[in-house]
Amino acid sequence: MTSRGAERRVVPNEVVVAERTLRPWIIRGERTLLSCPPFLDVSAHTVELPDGRLVDDFYQIAMPDYTCIFPELEDGRLLLLRSYRHGPRRICLTFPGGQVAGGEAPLDGAKRELLEETGLISDDWRSLGSFVTQANQRCQTAHLFRATHCRSVRLPESGDLEEQELVPMSRADALRAFRRGDFAILEHAALLALATSAELGPARD
Repeated sequence: MTSRGAERRVVPNEVVVAERTLRPWIIRGERTLLSCPPFLDVSAHTVELPDGRLVDDFYQIAMPDYTCIFPELEDGRLLLLRSYRHGPRRICLTFPGGQVAGGEAPLDGAKRELLEETGLISDDWRSLGSFVTQANQRCQTAHLFRATHCRSVRLPESGDLEEQELVPMSRADALRAFRRGDFAILEHAALLALATSAELGPARD
């Protein structure tokens, strides 16, 4: 016997699949617990589940959205950054990127961050997708981009707290660095995978 709204069927490999109509949760209320602008806000949502139950303390974290850019130079090499990052507590490789300013479109933020952190500009941009970074607490949205035929127009002026080293490398060297564990942050590893996979990359017109 199945639950209401679900239909059970047996597929050839004998796995039982339950087909049901999925519904989103409804936010019935929100309490702010901590506010530290512009860095983060912590709140508790009261949510109503599809079966009618109420959950009063589904915690949420709100942080600014950000961009992450896969920059390809005119000679085909990539330009990465090596720096200490306090999240993973170590020196690692990252791609350029940073916070999207209030009222700024993600692509405009990506162009600004690429110029500030590397001194590069590009006329050829492709979105590789926008993804929420935490499944339950949300946190923020990461906007991933690929910029090709990048050229240098000035010295970097990032203004970041971290000391940064610009690291040009081939795609093959970047993939070897990934296998060595030189990437420590999820979205940067995901960007590398998206940009180097013909199956996962953006569709060509």
